[in-house]
Amino acid sequence: MKGLKEIRKIIQDEVPDFFISSIIKIGEGDNSIAFLINENIVFRFPKGDEARRNNKKEVAALDTIAPYLNLPIPHFQYISKRQSFVGHKMIRGENFSAKIYHSLNESIQNQI
Repeated sequence: MKGLKEIRKIIQDEVPDFFISSIIKIGEGDNSIAFLINENIVFRFPKGDEARRNNKKEVAALDTIAPYLNLPIPHFQYISKRQSFVGHKMIRGENFSAKIYHSLNESIQNQI
C-alpha cells in the first residue's frame, strides 16, 4: 500500500491547485484503495492495470446514466491523466451490504 505522503504527492503532482489539509484511508477492496481527502472528497487509487481500465469505463458509464437515476452517484471531479486515481465528492449514506439486501422483501430484491 502507498503511504499517505505518497498519496498526497501523487494528487498534488496532477492537481497542483488542490490544497490537501487531511487524508484518511477509508477502505480497500480487491481493485482499489479509497482515501477521504479534506473530509469531503473521496479519491480511489486502482491496484492494477485492470482496475485502471475499469475506472475509465466507470467514469464514462456514470456520466451516461446519471440523468436517468434518482439517487446520488459519484460525479468524478478529479480524473488522473495517468489513470492513477479518480476523485469525487463524498456521498453520505450507508453502504449497501449483503445484510441489508437480505433484509428486503423478495420483490425489492428482484428489482435490484
